[in-house]
Amino acid sequence: MKSDSSEIRQRLFKKIQKGAMAIGEELAYRALLLFYVMRDKNTPTPLKGAALAGLLYFLTPLDAIPDFIPGAGYSDDLGVLAATLGVLHLYISDEMREKAQQECQRWFSKKS
Repeated sequence: MKSDSSEIRQRLFKKIQKGAMAIGEELAYRALLLFYVMRDKNTPTPLKGAALAGLLYFLTPLDAIPDFIPGAGYSDDLGVLAATLGVLHLYISDEMREKAQQECQRWFSKKS
């Protein structure tokens, strides 16, 4: 899972950095939270799978509403990430929230 999560990390960070303004800080933050939950040793394996599924939906260009549609393209991604985080909320630590927040601040302060 370690090498798989490294590849997912690269794809996730690249997608967020490339399209930060289109994606928005809220969506980026939620995607990062899922990534950190997936990587955490205290997250049960089946729930890591749920986090991975949510991230893969976000990273896959083929989804319910194509990402290139202005204003609506990422709404389905946001819904999937929000639903997945709802299932995983007990496994999200303050440390994960802080890391995701810091990463978003770093990316989005550059784009402003």
